[in-house]
Amino acid sequence: MQRINYSPFLKTLRQAAYAGLLITAASLPGMSQAASSKLFDAQDVLNCMALNAPDRNFSQLADIQVRDTSGKQRSMQARILGLQKTGNLLLNIRLTSPGNVAGTAVLVRERMKQVDDIRLYLPALGRTRYISDAMSSTKLFDTDFSYADFKQLYGSFSQGRAEYVNIQKWQGRNVHALRILPNETNNQPYASLLARIDTDSCVIMGIDFLDSENEPQRQLRADPKSLTAIGDRHLAKSYTMSDLLKGSSTTILIKQVDIDTKVPLEAFEPDTFFANPEPESPPAY
Repeated sequence: MQRINYSPFLKTLRQAAYAGLLITAASLPGMSQAASSKLFDAQDVLNCMALNAPDRNFSQLADIQVRDTSGKQRSMQARILGLQKTGNLLLNIRLTSPGNVAGTAVLVRERMKQVDDIRLYLPALGRTRYISDAMSSTKLFDTDFSYADFKQLYGSFSQGRAEYVNIQKWQGRNVHALRILPNETNNQPYASLLARIDTDSCVIMGIDFLDSENEPQRQLRADPKSLTAIGDRHLAKSYTMSDLLKGSSTTILIKQVDIDTKVPLEAFEPDTFFANPEPESPPAY
């Protein structure tokens, strides 16, 4: 797939893309897929999404609401640390409550041209478990989000091929539609992803996880009301993942964000990621 390039990109692309959309939509209301493809390609959209990525690192606090198949709900809190290292995304996700799962931590280390290095720390056992590539699509913390899903929330899609579909009106917003086709070597339980990216902010607004018959198995949706600007960057503070086959859902509510703060490097090392390292004085957004 065309990997997101986190190097600096022309910052006017977002405004130019939106202006181009308005002009085209006004003059060609029946714009075809072929016509829209001449205006943009997949890499244009991925590059614009990369503008929202921190240059170095970030820290977040999040509430997680899980609704199981019976309708029963439970709540968790998590601290999420991220680091950009030589073009790869590193994530440390640590549960801080409730008490019976506090301290459970996951380290996701994206590796160029290799499978991701994913490790799970279970405090009850006092040991780290290696998560194989074949398990990257399994549920994280018994939620509806997988290990791979968390990477996609931050604009880093699994390796595969990205195809530009069109510009469309979707849930009241103008979005770019991208189809992501995983490589044959990827162990993914879906045939393709259909991602919808807001044309104005370049934030992921939705992803459909499609089977071989083009039917959605799971759906990721951003709450448009949660779209937030932090300087030149944009993000959605609320995402819900729904498992359409099982009838469960999980909502992540980001309640504090700090971009390009100072995060401890030991949070991204396999031997120390579980040791509760904390970022320095994170301001709230």
